[in-house]
Amino acid sequence: MLRALLLAVALLPGAALAEPGYATRELELRAEPVAGAPVTGKVEKGARFEITGQQKAWSQVVFGATTGWTLSFYVMKGAPAGEASLGQRLSEVVSLGSERRSETTATLGVRGLDEEQLKSAQFNEPELKRLEALRVPKAEGESFARRAQLAPQKVDYLAPLSQ
Repeated sequence: MLRALLLAVALLPGAALAEPGYATRELELRAEPVAGAPVTGKVEKGARFEITGQQKAWSQVVFGATTGWTLSFYVMKGAPAGEASLGQRLSEVVSLGSERRSETTATLGVRGLDEEQLKSAQFNEPELKRLEALRVPKAEGESFARRAQLAPQKVDYLAPLSQ
């Protein structure tokens, strides 16, 4: 009987335990997993929190008394690398010079489209509405660009195809 009860509780949505995590950069927590949702709080780079949920590209975190959603790309599970245990540090010293390390680079963005994909593109109203739902106010976009030290780039429009 007790086993059945424990199994039932474990299978309930939301019954999963929170796991520790930290911010790889300053984060804004939002009320919903949507770019334009109201900001409920901020998290400093390196701050620890509990990861309580995930929905597509968003993670729900609890930071102090604040709960909110942020992009999963900036959320790391576990503890920051600088907080390795003594055993981990000693193993790194022992393997010094004998272990290969590789650097991983992650990129957020839009992949390129080839000429054939551009020619066969068709209007898709549901996708346009999904894209419009990601829109943020101009002031918020400009603020993000300043914090990220982004510079404007002029992009020439494609010349119309002659048929």
